[in-house]
Amino acid sequence: MYIGLDIGTSGTKASLIQPDGTVLRNAHLSYGFCNTRDGCRELDPKEVWKVVTECLKKAGKYMPVKTI
Repeated sequence: MYIGLDIGTSGTKASLIQPDGTVLRNAHLSYGFCNTRDGCRELDPKEVWKVVTECLKKAGKYMPVKTI
């Protein structure tokens, strides 16, 4: 099994894929920007990482996928 992962600016997508290329499951979770004191907008890296791990778990649900 393989997991494809796309970490973008508005969310993360993950796909669980068999060795022959068959997609078994897709997952998508969103996150937003936060405002800084000087008026800039940025992503919170802790929030992004939380969503990445949740998305991986969602795509790999009931499958022998191990996250580190």
